[in-house]
Amino acid sequence: MKKIVSITLLLLFMIVFCSCAAGNANKEIIPQDKAIASDKDNDNNNENETNYLPAGITITTETNDNGTNDKDTNSNNTKGNDTYDNIAYGATSGNTANYGLAATDGQCIVYANGADNGGESDCKLYRVDMQGKNVTKLADDKARYVNLLDGWVYYSNLSDKRAIYRIRVDGTQREKLNNVPTGNLFVAGDWIFYADMSLDWALYKMRTDGSTITKIADNIGNCFSIHRGWIYYLYNENTAQTEDGFNTYNYMLYRMKIDGTDQEKLSDNDVFEFVVGEDTLVFCASDNNIYKMTLDGQKIEKLNDDFSIYINASDGWVYYCNLDDDERMYRIRNDGSNKEMICDGRCYAINIVGDWVFFDDIYAEYSNQYMMKLNGTELQFVKNGNNE
Repeated sequence: MKKIVSITLLLLFMIVFCSCAAGNANKEIIPQDKAIASDKDNDNNNENETNYLPAGITITTETNDNGTNDKDTNSNNTKGNDTYDNIAYGATSGNTANYGLAATDGQCIVYANGADNGGESDCKLYRVDMQGKNVTKLADDKARYVNLLDGWVYYSNLSDKRAIYRIRVDGTQREKLNNVPTGNLFVAGDWIFYADMSLDWALYKMRTDGSTITKIADNIGNCFSIHRGWIYYLYNENTAQTEDGFNTYNYMLYRMKIDGTDQEKLSDNDVFEFVVGEDTLVFCASDNNIYKMTLDGQKIEKLNDDFSIYINASDGWVYYCNLDDDERMYRIRNDGSNKEMICDGRCYAINIVGDWVFFDDIYAEYSNQYMMKLNGTELQFVKNGNNE
């Protein structure tokens, strides 16, 4: 009975956050069905294809072999390096897998303050220093999939039908980059990679100033990550329907080159969510346990037997919400050792920035956002100006 209640509350939480959505079952690729929902701020987002582009912007499908062009100017980008080893990223794989609520550049932390359904959280965009002090509101926009790179904050704006915006880290020069209802977005060097919710979850990229929009692939869905010139994503290989009329999906982990070529399957395991690390990735399989896999898919190793969700990873640890223990937060070494409970409270949407873990405590009637050190100490409310 307890697990049924827990799963019900999890579904309510997913509705609040509106993550990955199922696509058209007739398409070859169907987006991950991690959560099927819509926000009141995202109503009527399926605009006509001819109306969703800003004036003067056109789409191209042409790219160089490494997905860049000769106009790359980011100092962290190595031209012609199709492994993208030296490129800078605006977010981590683990945070974007958890709705992108926080990001850091090592100088400060930018965060979307939880969910706006009562409690202390208001879902708006804030900045705080690396010690968790000196909170500053950057915008009244309700934000998701926050990225921070080269002094700019990029995010999906729930207050404007999930269009992509950017704003300076000091709160100035706020600007709209497109009119696309966007799910996951990932800033890599001079490019923003994003999932277009209005066009069957096609994957696009555009320049960080909103120009040069390029389509990479159709029907990729909302759950993707970029690492060393590869895009990792989930591919639905089978859609079936239960007796109750619900669709079921079998999502396998795939990757393709940054330009959409050389697609390859990495595992035959059903995958619910995944996080890409430096040399390995971790994922939750259909048994809800956590596994570790090499980036080429050649070696897979089981890490735990807990009912796990909202996984993230940092510095050799894997963090997760344990549904077998009342949604408390646990962490375990990426070799499966040293499992420990680090937060004696409900936790969702685990984001890691610097030495801090940001997470939400969600109930049906309200939500609060917390932060604590990676080892579970110094637990505190995430400040938003109203709760200092």
